[in-house]
Amino acid sequence: MKLIAALLIAAALSACSGKAEESRSAGVDFKVDKLFTVDGCTVYRFTDSGAYRYFTNCSGSASWREACGKHCTRDVSVNGGA
Repeated sequence: MKLIAALLIAAALSACSGKAEESRSAGVDFKVDKLFTVDGCTVYRFTDSGAYRYFTNCSGSASWREACGKHCTRDVSVNGGA
């Protein structure tokens, strides 16, 4: 249920460009913004080739939405330990 909620939140943020709660650098030109946490799910944002990418972490899981062609997106998720 949390994963579904996180996916819906990430989908709603696809055009969002609000301020981050926290930002960290991972390398020279790579910055990850922590946007917010709801019900144990944290939403993050980074920039890839000029486009915002969003991902969530819910108890060891990560999910995101990616383009698969014109007018096409798909939800991808990876379950980790925890």
